[in-house]
Amino acid sequence: MESALLDGLRVVELGTVVAGPFAASLLADLGADVIKVEPAGQGDVLRRVGPARDGVTALWGVSSRNKRCIGLDLKSPDGSAHIRRLLRDADVLVSNYRPGALSRLGLGPAELAMLNPKLVHVTISGYGSPGPKSSWPGFGKIAEGMSGIVNLTGRPDESPLYCGFSLGDTTTGLFAALCGILSLYARDRNGGAGGEVDIALYDVLLRITEAQFIDARDMDCSPVRRGTNYPYGGGRNSHWPRIVTTRARDGEWIAVLVIDEDAASRFLGRSNLENSDGQPLPEAVDTALRTWTATRTPNAVRCELASIGLEVAPVFDGQSLAREPYMQARGDVLDALDPTIGHVTVPGHIDPVMARAASRFHWAELADPEGVDWRAPPRASGGTADAHCQSLFEDLVVVEISDTPAACFAATLFADYGATTYIIEPGAASSNSNVLSPALRTALSRNKHSVEIDSVRDKDAVEALLARADIVCTDVPRRSWADHQLLAGICDRANAPTVVSIFPPGADRPDLWPWSTHPALSAAASGLMTITGWENGPPVQPEVPLADYCAGALAALQAAAALWRGTARGLIIEEPMHRALSRMIEWQCPAASLLGYPAQRQGNSLPLNMGVGSLCRSRDGKYISVSAVGDKIVANLLRLIGGDVMLEDPRFATMAARRVHGPEVNKLMGDWARNYTADELMQLAIEHDIVMGLVHDAREIGQDPQVEARGNLVEVADGTVSFTLVAVTPSLEEWVGPIRSLKQANSAVGQAGDDAFDDGRKSINP
Repeated sequence: MESALLDGLRVVELGTVVAGPFAASLLADLGADVIKVEPAGQGDVLRRVGPARDGVTALWGVSSRNKRCIGLDLKSPDGSAHIRRLLRDADVLVSNYRPGALSRLGLGPAELAMLNPKLVHVTISGYGSPGPKSSWPGFGKIAEGMSGIVNLTGRPDESPLYCGFSLGDTTTGLFAALCGILSLYARDRNGGAGGEVDIALYDVLLRITEAQFIDARDMDCSPVRRGTNYPYGGGRNSHWPRIVTTRARDGEWIAVLVIDEDAASRFLGRSNLENSDGQPLPEAVDTALRTWTATRTPNAVRCELASIGLEVAPVFDGQSLAREPYMQARGDVLDALDPTIGHVTVPGHIDPVMARAASRFHWAELADPEGVDWRAPPRASGGTADAHCQSLFEDLVVVEISDTPAACFAATLFADYGATTYIIEPGAASSNSNVLSPALRTALSRNKHSVEIDSVRDKDAVEALLARADIVCTDVPRRSWADHQLLAGICDRANAPTVVSIFPPGADRPDLWPWSTHPALSAAASGLMTITGWENGPPVQPEVPLADYCAGALAALQAAAALWRGTARGLIIEEPMHRALSRMIEWQCPAASLLGYPAQRQGNSLPLNMGVGSLCRSRDGKYISVSAVGDKIVANLLRLIGGDVMLEDPRFATMAARRVHGPEVNKLMGDWARNYTADELMQLAIEHDIVMGLVHDAREIGQDPQVEARGNLVEVADGTVSFTLVAVTPSLEEWVGPIRSLKQANSAVGQAGDDAFDDGRKSINP
């Protein structure tokens, strides 16, 4: 097997809990030598949080994968000397300590630049810098509330709802890993200087919910919650499309996509469930489906509904994912052997072509710094030139052949950093046409050109464009390329491009996947839906295409690593949407292995009872997200709610007790919060070192002073129309250009012009 893309890259992780460790895990998957620095003696808090067997927790097992761990007291002279020794020889530092913590340790930006001028420091914080909240502590759930995604999840007649995993942390970790590779590329391209890249937890969440800002302006109101939602609906107050979660006869959950009124009518087949306008009532559809499926097996449900054109997919959990033959055959789940706890099912690696061999998977042990060879391995050779460029990817040509958001987003990420990017329309012959909403189409067209294959220089001209391409992003699975009008023989070309293929579950192994391949059902197949929702209620789909955005970013990460390495020609990067999202929920399979049963829905409690937290409502009716992870912050919160008496209550005194009595803690916290206004609660949080945040909708986000200070939202004019879009994320200082243009979703197909087919490499500035 070829060496992994990041073999020879040295990464030092000063990370805790989820975001920083997850970023470093992705780099380790791609072959980097990751040294995780933990507090001496006690180690990372994840060693003690969540389901465990014989002292090994599921969260720690996956977070520490393929890393070397060292315990250091960074405040001691020896610890200070050791960390400087490591950083002096490192390429990347990933950190998510509290704001100011590294500076107090003598490891601020100026000190790091003097210690190692080539070091790329990716720093993750709650709110980023600058801005009035820069010094505030922040956790992932706070960022989710601030970003609008919580407000877009759940039923309209209930409170907003958390996603059932650490969405804010893992998506930020994903983009932080991407940011690290892009920064290495920029470093080597611009003469070898490193620097610091600042990422706020909510930055990334704003980017993956970007359509809400276009929809808010278009609808003259904020998008709304619609229950178990169609992820491409944009929060519009309409009945169709809709996803109905229902149970089969054996109790297994199934997700059914009802795309329109015609599909609903085909199922109902009778007029007594129609309204006065002759249209099926959505509530009637839901009720009828749940009654009908309750008497049938999952296979019977699939076959009968598919025969009338309805899309059906299983709602997997951590246990059924681990047992699913399709997932096992693809390597999306792996059997890992831990010397203490034995065999445990873990999430699969990034595409094995790109990553280290699965046999190298290992749990990380905490090492003593003495007697260990911490010298950096031989460095990987970058493939970039030492010449300053106007934009990061100014000489890169990307071609997009896709009808679905995932591949579009991968192409958009390269376009954001200067790549000349073309959308070939109409897209690939796909069964998933017209998936993108107008708002999504607008957001994903940023900085791209449109080429209409039926009228611009015909097929030969498009062939010439493909011959110039460095990267082709498509939603067409590899098995279909041979019969595709544009992708046939794409890998056989001289100087073949890298092909990024992102597709829903089942598209590459139809023999093992009889269910729907519609991308809207990827969240069901990933395990996300089964852990999102209220206890004893149905699984819930967020009103956001999380699988698409995560798959697009994960594929872009792999392509960027190949570009940095200088080996990007002729690669095939396949990233099924379900696998990408399952990787973000990395704990669900090992947790099921350790517990003997899968994690369940728990409303607005923190995932796996990682701490004390929930949504509360203030006296003035606003929703507040509270997240307390770690003994010190939990103690501060309990003392504020009920004084020392509550802190000493045996139900709440230890982490183990709080896991059992979590609902009681959250109820007491909710009762307490109703005594204060939202502003008063936020002031108390600052004074008592408690992590709280407001739950925003799309309009409130634009009014947040932190969002304004960081320039997260920008106004882009496209002709006579103006749109609110999320700025380029992550920001890489001089390497980030403005959002140059948009191709409006409902406008006529544009034409790129003759320069699209030039042989020379040049940036096109529309």
